[in-house]
Amino acid sequence: MSPAEAVPAGLVETVLQEYLADERVALTDLIATPIPGDGFSGNRLYRVRLSWAPGRQGAGPGSAAWVVKRWLPGGQGEALLGVTRPLEALAWEQGLLRREALPAGVVAPIIGAQLEAAGTSAWIVMEDVAAALDEYSRERRLSAPEALLRVKQVLDGLARLHAWWERPEQRARLRGCRWLVSAEQFLRVETPAYAAALGKASRGASTDGQTATDELRADVRAFLDWLPAGDRSLWEDLLCDREPLVAAFRSFPPTLLHGDADDRNIGLRWVTTDAAAAEGTGGAPEVVLIDWEWIGWGPPALDFARVWGTFAAVCAPGSPLPAALSSAELPDYYFERYMAAGGKLTDRATWQRSYPLAALAAALTQVAFFGRMVREEVKPVLAVLDRQMELLATAKRYLS
Repeated sequence: MSPAEAVPAGLVETVLQEYLADERVALTDLIATPIPGDGFSGNRLYRVRLSWAPGRQGAGPGSAAWVVKRWLPGGQGEALLGVTRPLEALAWEQGLLRREALPAGVVAPIIGAQLEAAGTSAWIVMEDVAAALDEYSRERRLSAPEALLRVKQVLDGLARLHAWWERPEQRARLRGCRWLVSAEQFLRVETPAYAAALGKASRGASTDGQTATDELRADVRAFLDWLPAGDRSLWEDLLCDREPLVAAFRSFPPTLLHGDADDRNIGLRWVTTDAAAAEGTGGAPEVVLIDWEWIGWGPPALDFARVWGTFAAVCAPGSPLPAALSSAELPDYYFERYMAAGGKLTDRATWQRSYPLAALAAALTQVAFFGRMVREEVKPVLAVLDRQMELLATAKRYLS
């Protein structure tokens, strides 16, 4: 057996035995290669190739390619949300991310997970879904029509996920998982850092006293100066105090949230064998969601806004951006799919209040990025932001 750097062979073999439901299966080869750059959360990732010998309960020899994640505390999740436990592994152990716990067409490609004794670190074993991730990717850069088709496929999957976890029996399960990230945690992200950058105290956040770099101060100031003069005061107040947003979200029904529905965590996988139902002709792909490290509990608009806000990143540079980026087309599409799946938020006016507020909450976490784009005069990004400012102004009216 080839040595596997840092990935315990015993872990992989145990997961394999559970996966094949055969405790007699034994590894014959295991090669683990670090994935350059790892995950955006800072956790170590390995691509693992394994082979095994037949067991005694009918499983034959075989091989597979998996991805193994090493989750350790102190990464991005802890810094931004106060997360100190491997939530993805907890969600797997408690059954939230098993295939049978998710609606048809939505996949969390986890094969197994192992929490370490103290419960503060974990190993997570997943299918290698690189091909699926490439189908909705900022690396591939899709034409506007392709991007619009695929973001709707993603939103359809999210709508089914959110509606599924709003069922009474499912919500009862979620209420027992007190470790899930709360809507309040999502809404307060980076408040201390922004307050420090502005020389103010933050309200309601758990990590007051966080310092700010000169670069962060410059980015925040550049963004505020870019805004229309009449909007600056509101943004400056919200950067330091999210209480108005937290209060506004309390009336919306909660569901299970992915928590970080960035395009880099979303894939599409066509599983049909019918050539007539291939991509673009009506075949519905599975929506593959990875990196559930911020799995949480809150209004569905928080996930929707994350997808909507990163949609421009998957569009090919230099081509006209879809008008759907600055219209109600995608919010309306999501809401229709959500209602069709049995979602509990059936009042359209309530939905129309929630998603601008969620877009504002998402934008507040990106102020440093926006400020850097202003400083570097990255016009395509600023054009997208400029088109979305009217929506954010709508959110401001709801807050007041």
